[in-house]
Parts: sequence; C-alpha cells; structure tokens
Amino acid sequence: MIIAVDIDGVLANYLESFKNSCRVHGINININNVTNYNLYQYLGIEKKIVDKICDSVDFLNMTANYNAVRTINRLYSDGCKISISTHRDRKYANDTIDWIHKNTIAYDDIVFCSNKYKYDSVSDVLVDDNIDIISNNINVRKCILVAHPYNNTINISGKIIRTDDWGVIYNLLSNYK
Repeated sequence: MIIAVDIDGVLANYLESFKNSCRVHGINININNVTNYNLYQYLGIEKKIVDKICDSVDFLNMTANYNAVRTINRLYSDGCKISISTHRDRKYANDTIDWIHKNTIAYDDIVFCSNKYKYDSVSDVLVDDNIDIISNNINVRKCILVAHPYNNTINISGKIIRTDDWGVIYNLLSNYK
C-alpha cells in the first residue's frame, strides 16, 4: 500500500509557526480559534499580506507532530510505501527535506505537488488536513482528513474519515493493506 501524507497540519504543526510569523508582522492570533483553512479569510486581511507572512514561516524549525511521525514510521516499518506529498512551493524544497531528515521521518519519496488541489503522487490512501484537497481526490483514493478546528465545521461524506487520533489512523491503515 502507498500512503501519501501531507506535511503542514499533518506531520508538522504549521499553525504554530504561522502564529510566530504573524507576531513578527504585528498580528496576534489564537491558533485554537482558527476556523477557516483560508487564513486570509480567517484573519480578514489581504491575501498578499498573508502570503508575505507565509513566506516568513520557518519551515526548517517547525514543530513535528510526534504522534503522526511515530505512526508513519511504524507504517513504513510494517512495509507500507510512504510518499510525503506537499503543496509547499519548491523554493522551500531544501528546508522541507532537511526538516524531514531532522525529524527522522521514514519515506520512499517526496512529491512537491504542482496542482493546488490534486496529488501528483500515485497512492492508495491520502492523509491531509485540507478538505478541498481531500474532496478533489476522494474518487481516486481512500482519504483520511486529519481533524483540526479549521476543518471541523465542514460536512463530509461517508467516504472521508475524519480523526485526529493517530492510533485510529494506524489501525485504519494497517487493516486496509
């Protein structure tokens, strides 16, 4: 089985790093209250300002979600193929790869996806936190939506499993083989 797994919001705590970048730009946010995946809509500021904040996120020192990392490493040890698939801009490729190695995440390949809402990697399962990406891939593969406050208000079909419990994710994926 091939598992495509996202980085930001899944393997890494992107919002914490985004909050730190916001602070540098004079904006304070409570990441527990972020209820919209589109941060410029949530913050109520221009997209170009949010893009500037996003460009200053420290990808290399982002905090890993250690339960996710342990689960992915366990699935890799169990014989699953792991495709780390991210929609980060390629200009962050070196920091991204260094971050993966720094956090000792086992993987077979890394894909920098070219389409905003599709995964370029061939996989049986997709693990992501973006409901738009999940929705655009639901007919191609099994999908797990990692639950966060910014995606909990969205009604999902029975085809999508939403959870933030990595024990549940491991059991689902190990039984899916």
